[in-house]
Amino acid sequence: MDYAILKTGNKQYRVKPGDVIDVEKLPVEEGSSIEFTDVLAISQDGEVTLGTPLVPDASIYAHVREQGKDDKIIVFKYKRKVRYRRKKGHRQHFTRLAITSIRLGDKEIAVLEGTEPHVAAFEETLVGEVEDELTDDVEEGRIDDDLSDELGDDLEDDGADGDLEDETADQDDDIVDGPTSELSSEPEEDAAEGSEGEAAVEGNDGPSGEARGGGDR
Repeated sequence: MDYAILKTGNKQYRVKPGDVIDVEKLPVEEGSSIEFTDVLAISQDGEVTLGTPLVPDASIYAHVREQGKDDKIIVFKYKRKVRYRRKKGHRQHFTRLAITSIRLGDKEIAVLEGTEPHVAAFEETLVGEVEDELTDDVEEGRIDDDLSDELGDDLEDDGADGDLEDETADQDDDIVDGPTSELSSEPEEDAAEGSEGEAAVEGNDGPSGEARGGGDR
């Protein structure tokens, strides 16, 4: 396997075409290409060339995919007996690179074949992340193997989105038609019951009651 050892940001990375790595923030724009000349070693056809400290005429080319921030970490400082407490958060800036080729002089040691380098690297990374999430869900018992297979088939099915939209529309129609008819009938029943109650009250307190009162006198 052909690979190279890249040095950037006081760190070393073993890379080959197609790899996606996060390095310390670099002053470059997203979507641009970048060349690294700090190559410490190169492996070609099983033969390793070591630099002293760098390999002459060696270079690594990469595509800049993203300028972003890492997850937040909490920094807490504490000193006992003096009431010293300090808490703050930190998000490290990074540059995400997709390695495209490794060259030694005018010769290409390794190059990414197929589609555009950043597109291929992105697709490979995305598929790997989805597979890892499904594997974790199966291992933890949140979903079973059969369901995970069905999810994979649904993702590959081109008509899955249309079926989902139709089902959602049918559910919305059921929700709108059902409660509306029930609500519209309830006020009519309440009104009918109210009118009957008023009639009963008028019958008890009206002329018949006065007639009974006159008889008592």
